[in-house]
Amino acid sequence: MALVMLLEGQRALQRVWGIFCLAVFLWGLGAFMLATTANAFSALTWWKVAYVGVIFIPVLFVHFVYIFLNITPRLFIKVLYLISLFYLGSNLLTTAFIQDVHWVFNQFYYLSPTPLYNSFVAFFIFLTSYAHILLYKGYRHTKGQQRIQIEYFFVASLIGFVGGSFSFYPVYGVDFYPYLNFTVCLYPLIMGYAIFKHRLMNLRVIMTQLFVLSLWVFIFARVLLSPVGSKEQFVDIILLLLTVIIGVFLIRSVIKEIRQREHIEKLAKDLEAANERLKELDQLKSEFVSLATHQIRGPIAAIKGYASMMLEGDYGAVPEVCRKPVETILQSSSSLAGIVQDFLDVSRIEQGRMKYEFAVFNLSELLRAVSEELAPNIERKGLRVKLEIEDGIMVHADTGKMRQIVENLIDNAVKYTEQGTITITMTKTGEQALLKVADTGVGIAQETLPHLFKKFSRASDASKANLKGTGLGLYVAKQLVEAQGGKIWAESEGEGKGATFSVELPAFKK
Repeated sequence: MALVMLLEGQRALQRVWGIFCLAVFLWGLGAFMLATTANAFSALTWWKVAYVGVIFIPVLFVHFVYIFLNITPRLFIKVLYLISLFYLGSNLLTTAFIQDVHWVFNQFYYLSPTPLYNSFVAFFIFLTSYAHILLYKGYRHTKGQQRIQIEYFFVASLIGFVGGSFSFYPVYGVDFYPYLNFTVCLYPLIMGYAIFKHRLMNLRVIMTQLFVLSLWVFIFARVLLSPVGSKEQFVDIILLLLTVIIGVFLIRSVIKEIRQREHIEKLAKDLEAANERLKELDQLKSEFVSLATHQIRGPIAAIKGYASMMLEGDYGAVPEVCRKPVETILQSSSSLAGIVQDFLDVSRIEQGRMKYEFAVFNLSELLRAVSEELAPNIERKGLRVKLEIEDGIMVHADTGKMRQIVENLIDNAVKYTEQGTITITMTKTGEQALLKVADTGVGIAQETLPHLFKKFSRASDASKANLKGTGLGLYVAKQLVEAQGGKIWAESEGEGKGATFSVELPAFKK
């Protein structure tokens, strides 16, 4: 696993961990080999091999802890590696680090300490203690999954280092056999459990690396066991080279896929957070609109009231030169009041505060009453009104909301019709009450129809017929109709061919 991590060399955490495992492997290999030899020179050689790994173990461990705890590696880490390189050079090129060996436990040779070696032991103890202090502090200041990961990592490394440190005792003449070296075997077991159970490192990467490494070890064993110089050994060597190349590419592809998935997951979390923020802003917007429209309604009502009273002569006769401006004030304030009401309705709908008072009433009579009220405005524009209303159609709905819907549809038909007829139809088909408002106006393009009832949606040429539209009236009407168990839709044969708006509600059964 260590060799594979070293070769893939992409993610800093796995790269450092891989080299750390390789260093531990060198220590284990050297310890095993020197325990099997009774030759002092051979034992001295294997001690030097073992310490090629041991020298880097504390530095790699500190480096790994830095990355694991998201501590930015500073100049301190670079200095530690330089110190390790100094010890490595002293170990391989001189006798200042390991000078000779002595026979212990009547079994094998142990190295004899030198002043430089003593400084390394102090260096080793300091760094491993420092790293565990960092882990403990990280454990106290984190929560959730990372806290569990640090806990397993701390316990595993503490057991491994405490057990492994007993190897120093015979160096200094302490007559204690290093049995506890075997506790190092608990280290990978605990770390493996943490990897599988608590995602200490990515499981897919670890499993891929284990598979590839197992394949390499198997083929390498075949190379060693095959007759030297035989065709079988040659084939195994070629196979080993191919599996090494393919294995490296396989691991890299797995890591790349995992990185992409992690990137997507991060984007999804960022998007979710942004979506929550947008919801908060949308809520604030709705509350602001609700507050603002409430405050605006009062002044508009006052303007309408006084303009109407002036036209009716409550303040005396209005000069003809002033009548037209006052009428314009009244019409504009009425339009503005409608716009404010639309915004207020949208705010209430979005906040779930729209209230409905359901009752059984005669929809046919309501439709006739609204049509008669609006007839003067329709005729003033030079349009004809045609009523085809079936009598006695009862519904269970909100009377005020249905009046608002009918007024909206008729008002829309008038705004977008320059000449012709407004036809208002009320029929009962089966168990449904069907209301239709048809006009001979500007019509609706086919591509516009699916978006007509969306918020702030208007036909592309709607502004030519009505500059004051906000695109909220039909949205509000749709929300009100659906809240009362009905549906609303629009039909048109195209631009310039008029339009028909239909509302369908369940008819009330006596």
